[in-house]
Amino acid sequence: MYDINMVSDEVFERLLKYLEDLKGHSRAETTKQAETILEEAEKQSEKDGEAEDKDDEVKEVEEEEEECDEEGQEEVDDAENESEDEDSTTGETKARKRKKKKNKDVTSSLRYQRARQILQILT
Repeated sequence: MYDINMVSDEVFERLLKYLEDLKGHSRAETTKQAETILEEAEKQSEKDGEAEDKDDEVKEVEEEEEECDEEGQEEVDDAENESEDEDSTTGETKARKRKKKKNKDVTSSLRYQRARQILQILT
C-alpha cells in the first residue's frame, strides 16, 4: 500500500477510508509498519547528509588535483587524449547513478508521505 507502483493514488485514497475503521491487531500492525517506514526514511536522510559531506570533501580533493594537473599540463598532453575517453564514460556512469538515486529518492519520499498519511488516520 506504500508503493505507488502497486497502489495508485486513487486506490490509496479509498484505502485510507478503509483504514479509518481498522481495529485490533490489524490496526497495530499497520501502525507499526508506517512507523518503521518513517524511521527508515529518517535514518536514510541522516546517511544522505553524511554522504553529501563526503561528496563535498571528494570534490575539494578533485579540484586540488585539477589545479596540480593544470600546472603540469604540458607534460601530459598525450595521456590526456586517452583519459578523455575514460572521463566521458565516467561522466555517463555518474549521470546514470544520479538519475537512479533521484528515482529512488522520489519513491522513498512517496512511501514516507503515504506512511505519514496512514499514521495520521490511525493515531
